[in-house]
This record gives sequence, C-alpha cells and structure tokens, in this order.
Amino acid sequence: MKEKYNIEQPHLKENPYSVPEGYFSAFQSNISEIISQKGSKPGTWSVIKPQLALVSVFAFVFLMGYAAINLFSPDVAVTGSDKFAANTALMEEHQLDASFIDFFDSETDSLTKKQEIDPAEIIEYLNNDAGIVYLASLD
Repeated sequence: MKEKYNIEQPHLKENPYSVPEGYFSAFQSNISEIISQKGSKPGTWSVIKPQLALVSVFAFVFLMGYAAINLFSPDVAVTGSDKFAANTALMEEHQLDASFIDFFDSETDSLTKKQEIDPAEIIEYLNNDAGIVYLASLD
C-alpha cells in the first residue's frame, strides 16, 4: 500500500488496445446489414401490449377505489323516494337550501345576520366553564 509508483515508466505509456485488421473498411456494410435486418414492422401485439397494460392499471385502480368505498361506507340503502322525502323535510326545516336564491338569501345567512346574545347567557357560561385563572387574567 505504501509503494510509490513511477508514472514515467515506458511500459505505462504504451496503448494496450488495438483495432482488428480491416475493421473500418467493412464497418459501413456491417452496419447497413444490421439495420436492414431490424427494419421489420412491429407486430400488432407489440403495439397493443402497452396500451392494454395502461387500461388494465386504470381499471384496477378504479375497481379498488370502488370496492373500498363500498366496503367502508355504511350500509344505508336509500331509495329515490326516501331521499326525496328526507330532502323535503330538511328544506322545510330550513337546513337545506331549496334553490340558488335561497343560498344567497341574507335573512337566512348566518354570517351576515346579527345575533343578539343574552347577557345572562354570558354570565352563566363564565360561571360554569371559565376557570379562576382565566377570570383573573381578564382584569
């Protein structure tokens, strides 16, 4: 490991590789023969195979997602008439907007409607839910 190599030695400067005799004179004809042999048209199976693989992967992913949704969703069989009755009940209770206009109705909009808070409710909340440390920090 500790030997020193002298790079000035003449046998290290010699090229160990050589080209066979007549290699470059027949090079062009050899390449032309190889290209003409491989120039055949691809078969139908080699064209359809990647497309079939792509379609099968998409189908597999879709089926796995569909199975997962069906396995992990609750077993609630809602028919069309039951769904209509449920939506009608929600609309009557004003929990479901009946139309696009109802969605932007400012009277039923909880964000723009001002709600009055009863001071008695605030005092009851603070008495029941607020700690002494929190009340002391309000000073």
